[in-house]
Amino acid sequence: QTKSFERLLPLKKPVGSEPALNYLDWVHPEDLPVVENLLQRIGAGEPAIGPVEYRLAGSGEENARTYVVESWFTGVTSETDPASVVVHSRDITGRKAAAQALLSRERRYRQVLDELHQAVFEVDNQGRLAFVNSSWEKITGFSPQDSLGKPLAEFFDIEADYELPLHRETYCRSGPHGPWWVELWLHSQRSGRGGQLGLALDITQRKLLQRQLDKMAQLVDQAIEIVALLDGYGRVTYINPAFSLKTSQLRENLLWKPFFASFFCPADLRAEEVFEQVRRVGVWSGRLRCFHLDGSELVLEAVFSKVHDERGEFREFLVTCRDVTRELKLEEQLRASQRLESLGLLAGG
Repeated sequence: QTKSFERLLPLKKPVGSEPALNYLDWVHPEDLPVVENLLQRIGAGEPAIGPVEYRLAGSGEENARTYVVESWFTGVTSETDPASVVVHSRDITGRKAAAQALLSRERRYRQVLDELHQAVFEVDNQGRLAFVNSSWEKITGFSPQDSLGKPLAEFFDIEADYELPLHRETYCRSGPHGPWWVELWLHSQRSGRGGQLGLALDITQRKLLQRQLDKMAQLVDQAIEIVALLDGYGRVTYINPAFSLKTSQLRENLLWKPFFASFFCPADLRAEEVFEQVRRVGVWSGRLRCFHLDGSELVLEAVFSKVHDERGEFREFLVTCRDVTRELKLEEQLRASQRLESLGLLAGG
């Protein structure tokens, strides 16, 4: 019994006729079979065993502190004591506690990573995947077993000698789920071990929606009717090319300017009344006037309506205007010819 053992487990050497201490009394009950087996193996002639980890605790004491030790067992034979065992132990309680805390923290971090909707991955110094979280398979369609150890460029449409940091929209190579659009981030690890950390976000739905929006925008841009968006103050935030085709004016000159600075209401109606009715009822329709660059007047059949956001709240005004100038002129000519025809009938009758 060495002094270091006495410091580890506060013991006192037996004095005088006091019975000798039994080492096994200080071994944790759950680890006792392990230590007994080690002693039996030494007794059977095995010269040395170790290292072996087990626990020591105060014998029979309540709330006794438990220590984790790493021990080496060595058989010693002498003339006076032919079957002695030397046990060399060192306290690793702190190291085990730190390792357990590190393992617990790693489990929590891994759980957080696995619950993310983004694919998180690690690339080693050779450009090969060293770690992927559970969302990797959902986004790429490749299982971790089919992915680890392979170059990143096999899964994403990127060049093999990409530069860091990297942030771009690209797509996954065709896997079981087919090609998927992703937003990809990749940068060097800040730790000293090298490699890269990456994140991939599935943006397939966003890309499809963007394509639909682009098609709709193209249709609006090609429409023969004037289409405009106004903010809550009645200022033009968008107007399609049809305005320039109808008036020969630059549509950029209207942006962020009041709509009714270029379009005019009937004499008996004010612009504020139009917006008020749209806010209250949801729609207004009527005729407006605007002018061609050459000074000629255009008459437009206009419809104002409200645009709501995803929460159902008012966001802006939508205005569509159809040019009816020619139709009105034809109607006027028709009425004029009908009047002449009536006068002719009266004169001849």
